[in-house]
Amino acid sequence: MKIAVDLDAVIWDIMGVFLELYNNMYRVDVKYEEVDEWFFFPKKRFDFIYPETVKRINDYTFLNKDINHYLFLLMGKHEVKILTHNGNTVENLKKKLEEANIREGFEYLELIKQNTYNGDKLSVEFDLYIDDCPLLVGRMKEYTDRILLLYDQPWNQHCEEQNNVFRVVGWEGVMKKIEEIESVI
Repeated sequence: MKIAVDLDAVIWDIMGVFLELYNNMYRVDVKYEEVDEWFFFPKKRFDFIYPETVKRINDYTFLNKDINHYLFLLMGKHEVKILTHNGNTVENLKKKLEEANIREGFEYLELIKQNTYNGDKLSVEFDLYIDDCPLLVGRMKEYTDRILLLYDQPWNQHCEEQNNVFRVVGWEGVMKKIEEIESVI
């Protein structure tokens, strides 16, 4: 299978840094679990904080300490590419990935950076997408030959599973669901 893995909020936690900056700037106390919709933040505030968040790439934490292992296992059977709209340069993104031993050619084949914020990821043809973006769920009805593993996050809780959309919790859930999919193809 050709597998697309989203970077932000699937491989690493950009939201933690975003919230730290947002809460400090606007003197509020928004918690991670309170960000319960994709467009939670007022656009002007988001547009101001997001570029500052991107600059703090070194502060991002990885969502799973074994992420490199999971990606390596996937690469043993599949073509894995990482998709992102992240504002950092490809070089900076790769450098940050290498901190967790996520290396091009070993844990993924290519890092594809898209220019649009919502990253019309479905325009890049893959068999399976691992992503947290709720906007992809409705679009998947148009792509019945593809599968979306919706990486569980507070902002996608309102999304329901459908024929080709499955919610997964953590990377253990990702791997389990891919095993299930492999067993029927």
